[in-house]
Amino acid sequence: MSTFVRRALEDDRRFVVSSRVSVSRGLSAETAGVPALTDARGLERFDAIVVGAPDALTAADVQGLERYARGRGGSVVLLMD
Repeated sequence: MSTFVRRALEDDRRFVVSSRVSVSRGLSAETAGVPALTDARGLERFDAIVVGAPDALTAADVQGLERYARGRGGSVVLLMD
């Protein structure tokens, strides 16, 4: 589901999409400039974060997303595959 959502958003000119895809433990493919979910300052430029496979998030990732949502007022969308 997350691949479908990402591709649909990438095809829509109203959105600027950055992505990080975990390929394996400790290995990911990403577009340039994508900050870690724990990087509060880096996440400030995003209006929304879409997460596919939320069960793969670490405790630190969850804390970063919570800071982003509560502190910045950003939107977090969890896709339950």
